[in-house]
Amino acid sequence: MFKSKINVIVLAILVLLGINYASRYLFLRFDLTENNEFTLSKASKDILTNLDDAVEVTAYFSDDLPVDITKVREELENLLNEFSSIAKGKFSYKFIAPNKDAQKEEEATKEGIRPVMINVREKINPSNKKHF
Repeated sequence: MFKSKINVIVLAILVLLGINYASRYLFLRFDLTENNEFTLSKASKDILTNLDDAVEVTAYFSDDLPVDITKVREELENLLNEFSSIAKGKFSYKFIAPNKDAQKEEEATKEGIRPVMINVREKINPSNKKHF
């Protein structure tokens, strides 16, 4: 009996490792919201599957953003990842942190991306920083 429990545990661990490994190469997302809030429309999927040319999106986000804005970045990255998966190699994206490099900041400004000042409230010292 003890040996069979160990076998079940080992098998469960192997299955989880296999799923984790496969998830690197296969993007799946299930929308369990009532209104399919996070599901792409058929029209969006059709556009992505029928792209004539490659499309690359560049997103400018500072690295040291407050948590609530970091969530927006993560949601955007999930959406772009789904676009990339559906477009089968014709859609790519990259994130650039302009606050780390003056040249990247200048590039963002040339693209029409303006920094915004964000007030960050911390217990000890509130701050006002420039972010992209």
